[in-house]
Amino acid sequence: MTTRPSGGITSAETDSESGSDGDTDVARDLFALKVMRDRGLISQADYDTRRAELLGPPAGDGGPG
Repeated sequence: MTTRPSGGITSAETDSESGSDGDTDVARDLFALKVMRDRGLISQADYDTRRAELLGPPAGDGGPG
């Protein structure tokens, strides 16, 4: 029987080991935000702000051209 270490593993360690570029972390965070919004734990405005922070600026938004 294998046991897990009692200490937590940071996402940086997990990404380093798995070779993940972090996309799954963003997807997981977006899902968590949606759940919190749906349960009334955060407002729509908080959801929108945090979602924008996770996704970054829209593609092709180079400003005035």
